[in-house]
This record gives sequence, structure tokens and C-alpha cells, in this order.
Amino acid sequence: MTDVRNIQVEAVCWRNLRRIIQHGRGALLPPPRMTVSEWADTNRVLSEGAAEPGRWRTARVPHTKGIMDCVTDPRVRMITVMGSSQIAKTEVMNNICGYLIDVDP
Repeated sequence: MTDVRNIQVEAVCWRNLRRIIQHGRGALLPPPRMTVSEWADTNRVLSEGAAEPGRWRTARVPHTKGIMDCVTDPRVRMITVMGSSQIAKTEVMNNICGYLIDVDP
């Protein structure tokens, strides 16, 4: 009887190990390749206090796309932004920080 019980316990352990490996496999895969603007469109949500709360949409502020996407361009060595006030520079930096934390820590 003990041998049968041991075999059953071992079978359960192997099943559980397979499940752990299947679920944990995603953690070992590299994150998907995406630009900062793609990340922001997919993941960023603006708070209720924002001028336009809800999901971030780069299409609403198209001038920010180039600034955000040059962060993931390996040919770019330095980024300099000159702009007037209230043109989403802080939100661009928030998107860049979010991308770096989530995708490229």
C-alpha cells in the first residue's frame, strides 16, 4: 500500500512541476520588441485628474511619437527636447520611465 501511495504522490508532484514550468516559461522569455509609443498606447492610463483621462493615445499628441521612439533606436546617442510649456513633455518622460521599468529594466 505504501508503494502505491508513493507512486501517486510522485505522479502528483510531476504534474505540479509540469504546470509550474508551463506557467513560468513566460517569465523566461524576453519582453516583446516595441517602441515607447507602442508601450504607452498599450499600457498607459491617465488618471482622472488629467485633461483627458483614460488610455494614453499617441495619436492625440502626434508630436510626442518621435521623441518617445528615439529612446528605443540604437542609433540615437543623445536626445534633446526644446519645446514650449504644456506640450506633454512630462507625459513623454512618464511614458519613457514606464517603458524602461516594464520592458527594459
